[in-house]
Amino acid sequence: DHEIHYRVVSKILPPSHRHHLKGRRTFHVDSRYRDTGHVSATIQRVAREVAAASGTSDTYERVAFIQGWFTEREDGGDFQYTRFNRNTGPDPIATFLVDTRAGHCAFFASAMVLMLRSLDIPARLAVGFRGGTWSDRAGAFRVLQKDAHAWVEVPFEGAGWIPFDPTPPESTLDLATT
Repeated sequence: DHEIHYRVVSKILPPSHRHHLKGRRTFHVDSRYRDTGHVSATIQRVAREVAAASGTSDTYERVAFIQGWFTEREDGGDFQYTRFNRNTGPDPIATFLVDTRAGHCAFFASAMVLMLRSLDIPARLAVGFRGGTWSDRAGAFRVLQKDAHAWVEVPFEGAGWIPFDPTPPESTLDLATT
C-alpha cells in the first residue's frame, strides 16, 4: 500500500461577504474562458430564457440565479443528480438541459459554463474533490474517487475566481444503487 498525502486549502467566499460582489464586473480573462464557438442554439436559447427570468443585469446576481435554477426546484424545475448517464446524442448537454434534466456534476457544471459563456460571462469548469471521510487512525481526511466533483468558477474584479456549484443535493436512492 502506497499512500499519497497532500494538503488542500479551500477559500470559499462566505455568504455574508457575497453582497460585496454585487455590481462588480467580471474582469478580462483569456479568450478561452469566453469561447462560445461550440455552444448549440438550444443551450443559447435556454441561457437567454433563464437570464431573462432573473430580472437583473447584475453579473453576480445573474450567475447566482442560474446556479439556483439548477439547484432550487421552484426556479429550475426538477433537475436531479444521478451517477447514471442518460444524456446521449450529438449534443448531450442540450439533452441534459431540455430532456432528461438528470446527470452527474460534470453535466451540471458544463451546462452552466456554456450558458454563462453564451451570455458573455467568462466561466471555467473546475474539477477536484469534495468531502472525504475523516480517519481518526490517519489523523486526516481520506479522499476517494467517489469524492470527485466538478463546479463552475467565474472571475470578478477585485475578488478573483469565485466558485459556483450548480449540482443539486445527491439522491440517496441513486447512491444506494451505485
